[in-house]
Amino acid sequence: MFNFPQSPTPLLDAIEKIHTIAKGSGLNPETLALSKDAVEQVAGHFSCTEQQAVLLAILLTQHYDNTEPSVRNLIEHTDIKASNAVFINQLLRDFVEKDWMKPKQDVRYFPFTEYKLDNRFIHCVTTGDWSPLQKKPILNSYELLETYGKCLKERRAGELGYQKLIDTTQELLNANPDLPLPAFLRARNLNPVDSMLFMSMCYQYYTGNESFDFDTLVGELRPPLCEQFHFRQQLKANEGIFFELELIDRTRANDFFMSEEQYRLTVAAVRSFHPGPVAVSKKIKSNLLELMEPGNIPYRKLFYPEKESTQMERLFSLMEADNFKAFTHRMQDKGMKAGLTVLLYGVPGTGKTESVLQLARQNGRAVMAADATAIRSKWVGETEKNIKQLFRDYQKTMQQSENIPILLFNEADAILGKRRAVTDRVEQMENTLQNILLQELENFEGIFIATTNMEENLDSAFDRRILYKVRFTPPADEMRLAIWKSKLPDVAEELLQSVNQRFHLTGGQIDNIVKKTEITRLLYPDAPISLTCLLGLAEEELSLRNGQARGPIGFGINRNVV
Repeated sequence: MFNFPQSPTPLLDAIEKIHTIAKGSGLNPETLALSKDAVEQVAGHFSCTEQQAVLLAILLTQHYDNTEPSVRNLIEHTDIKASNAVFINQLLRDFVEKDWMKPKQDVRYFPFTEYKLDNRFIHCVTTGDWSPLQKKPILNSYELLETYGKCLKERRAGELGYQKLIDTTQELLNANPDLPLPAFLRARNLNPVDSMLFMSMCYQYYTGNESFDFDTLVGELRPPLCEQFHFRQQLKANEGIFFELELIDRTRANDFFMSEEQYRLTVAAVRSFHPGPVAVSKKIKSNLLELMEPGNIPYRKLFYPEKESTQMERLFSLMEADNFKAFTHRMQDKGMKAGLTVLLYGVPGTGKTESVLQLARQNGRAVMAADATAIRSKWVGETEKNIKQLFRDYQKTMQQSENIPILLFNEADAILGKRRAVTDRVEQMENTLQNILLQELENFEGIFIATTNMEENLDSAFDRRILYKVRFTPPADEMRLAIWKSKLPDVAEELLQSVNQRFHLTGGQIDNIVKKTEITRLLYPDAPISLTCLLGLAEEELSLRNGQARGPIGFGINRNVV
């Protein structure tokens, strides 16, 4: 019935033939001889050995069959011994170095790892057009930083190991020796690790973060603890190569939730990649909004249940500069307001506010938080004026910002309440306030995120004006244990499991307990953190939430039972 034309890419036929013959073959030479022509064709096309050609053909076919390409699946398909996994990874190393594929885990510890095949490589194999894999020349230091930023993104996703990031950074600098930034580093004789650190600092500045802290850098790079320790000590003491060469200055942030030591590039350092005048951004002052720059937000690892994880991954992706610009243009083309409105709601301590901060930090966006106490006025008509002014201040900041900031209404039920039947002057004023808010959101352009512990207290009219609603639920047993282990990595796992089984805490409550254990360690450095101590702190935390009568807490812990 069908008369399919001859395959436009005979390579695919050869790959499929190898996959079919290799099934259950044990990869013995006699069986593979049946596909000798196909093996030679694949090996010649990819300039690899015949052994590598067989492995590559199997992984590619797994990908096309929507099966996860992995060493385990390859072993099961071919019916070879599991002990061959190490040898298989060695043979695949050449393809990894060409960026055709990447192991999802460290092959030294996870030899049966899955492999992610690069989309550009798949396109080339399918179409026969290899131009997407041909590296374009880097013409200036800005493009160099953007290329480095892609490496950081792979590091964040776990697709690039720490040493590989160092090596890749050095290769990037060596391949572009005549650009100002590599020449600047070479003239100062920075070692590979310091060169990578400096590139990260420059990338922070290039993406709009004029200042940064230690946690921001290590959150991106995730170096070994020993390197983190030495770098932290240098920063605290104003020592080390970056201070000696006058590449960074110390500053202090006084925004939003925290006040801590920050660092920023000197003018000389900025000129390593930006030869023109160095402009210092002017902060927009607002009595109604508290401004927090993304560089001042420390990295925090977030844990989400499966459903919330899918929703938050979409938000993180949409907040990326290119994606958000595309979203804005698409809305405008469709005649719709280019505003992103989000509601994060759920029980306290589940990470709603921290999620907003990490959205801002990762995507280089400032956070402008509405101050409910400043908005509400005892004077008639002033609260309504404040709301209008708040949105004007935000719009003014947005127009002057390279990256659109986030307007945050934390604990939004304090402002976005329900409209009620009017029985007195106060209720009439409240309804007027809600109507103004509804009108502002109707015409809103930018990024608006509200958080609340009491979603039922919000007026239903806000539903239509909220594009995304994400419900934050308390963590399940497995996720709680992962949080405990990430917060207290030096405490025995069996102790954490015991506490986790007895107390169903939120991430915020676990944070409070971790802070109290640090106080205990500060006051009694020789005393270990025991099960008795953790159970006591967990009981304490629950009694705080439930308002139960309780004895001394925190500093009142008995030293003999820690």
